[in-house]
Amino acid sequence: MDLDKNVRIVAEFLGKSLTDEQIAQIVKHCSFDSMKKNNSVNYEWYKGQGIATEETSFFRSGKVGDWKNHLSPDIVKRLDEIVATKLPEDFPIKDTLSM
Repeated sequence: MDLDKNVRIVAEFLGKSLTDEQIAQIVKHCSFDSMKKNNSVNYEWYKGQGIATEETSFFRSGKVGDWKNHLSPDIVKRLDEIVATKLPEDFPIKDTLSM
């Protein structure tokens, strides 16, 4: 993903004029590594509430398809069924989680 390009698109959509330095700061702040370390968005507080275990991480590796290493076939099937009931048939995403 071209994060720099997407920041510029969003800024233009919002009618905001940003300098290259501001865009670079936003790109750095929104990078996967930065988000993973940011307690405001990484759901680390789940652990203190007993919602997640210490081994759990909301941001894992940042690799497409890594879910296959973490979800069982049964969970994938259940998620596919839930998505099928919640999204309209003509929804533009045709992929499923099914392995």
